[in-house]
Amino acid sequence: MNENFNIKPKSVEEQESSNANKGITRRGFVKGLVGFAITGAVGKTVGDFFEDGEKNKGEKTENITKEEILKEVGVEENDINENVSREEEGELSQEQIDLKKLTKLFMEKYQELSCKHKFFPKEIFHDDFFIATQLQESGYKTDAESHKGAVGSMQNMAISIVDVVRGLNLLKRRGEIEFEIEGLKKEDELEPEKLKKAINPKRIQEMIAKDQNLSRALGKLYFMMLHGVYEVDENEYGKGNYKDAQEKLLACYNGGTKQKDREKHEWPPESRNYVEKIGNYMQRLTNIKDEMDSKGILTNDNYTRMIIARKMDDPRISKTKYSALNNFLIQIKEEEDIVNGKVGYDKIKSIINI
Repeated sequence: MNENFNIKPKSVEEQESSNANKGITRRGFVKGLVGFAITGAVGKTVGDFFEDGEKNKGEKTENITKEEILKEVGVEENDINENVSREEEGELSQEQIDLKKLTKLFMEKYQELSCKHKFFPKEIFHDDFFIATQLQESGYKTDAESHKGAVGSMQNMAISIVDVVRGLNLLKRRGEIEFEIEGLKKEDELEPEKLKKAINPKRIQEMIAKDQNLSRALGKLYFMMLHGVYEVDENEYGKGNYKDAQEKLLACYNGGTKQKDREKHEWPPESRNYVEKIGNYMQRLTNIKDEMDSKGILTNDNYTRMIIARKMDDPRISKTKYSALNNFLIQIKEEEDIVNGKVGYDKIKSIINI
C-alpha cells in the first residue's frame, strides 16, 4: 500500500446505458431477475457510495443493514447485469468463473463482518477514515497502479489479499464464520504459499483494477483482519485511545503487521509520513464539513467533501487553498439558491473544475 502510483484517466462516475427499447429476451429476463433481487440495495455511482455514509455515524455497527453495506460498497447494477449476461452467453472460462465465485465470496464476507462491531467499530472505522485512506493511497483514483504492484483506490497488494484469506480461515476455525475456498486442503488454510497458489492474487488484482467495489471491500476486509483477527491495535483500542488505534492500523496497512509491537518513533519514515498525511486528510474533511455547515450548504455529503479535499492538493492552488475552498463553497451556495435545493454532482465538478 504505497502512495507512489500512476494514474490512467478515467471518469469517476460511469453512466448506465439505456435498454428501454430492447424486447424481452431470455437474457433480458435473467437481467430483470437480478435487478429485482438488488432493487433498493445497490448503489449506482460513486456518489451513492458516499452519500449513504452520514446516516450511520455514531450508530452501533450491529444495526447496519446488509442493504446499507451494499450501498456503501457502491455495487454497480450494470456491472452485475453484464456479468450475468456474459455467463449466460458462455463467454467466461472456468478460471474466470472460479475467480468470480471467489470475489463474490469476498463481498459476502465483507457484508457479514461489516455488520459486527467486533470487526468494524465505528469509533475507528468511520467514513472519513476510509475516504482519507483512499485519498492518500490513490488520490481516490479507481484505476491507480503503483510501481510496487498495488492496484485500485485502496491500493490492494497481492500479499494483503492472501492475509485476508488467511484471516478468514482463522475465523472459520474459531467457528465465527463459514468460509471455504474450493480445492484448498484444511492443512493448507493458514499457509501463505499454499493460499497464494489456491487463490491466484495476481488475477484478483486484475479484477480489482476494473472494479472499484472489489478494491474497497478487500481493503476494508484487510483493516478488519488487522483489527479483529490479528489485533494489531488491541492495546490502543482497549484503552479507548481511538486515534492511536487508527494510527497503528494505518501503520500496519502500510508497512505490515510487524509494526504492531513497535512504538510510533520506531516505525519506518515512510509509515510515519503515511499516517501523518491520512490524519491531515481527515482533519481537512472535518474542516470542509464545518465550513459547509457554517454557510448553510445543503450539498454537504461525503462525495462533495472528498472531491473538494482532493482538489486542495492541486499545486495550482496550493498557496491559496483556503481562499479557493471559500470560493468553491460560495459558488455551491449560490447554485443551491438558484435551484432551491441540493446541487448535482456534475455541477459540483464544474465548480471545482475537475
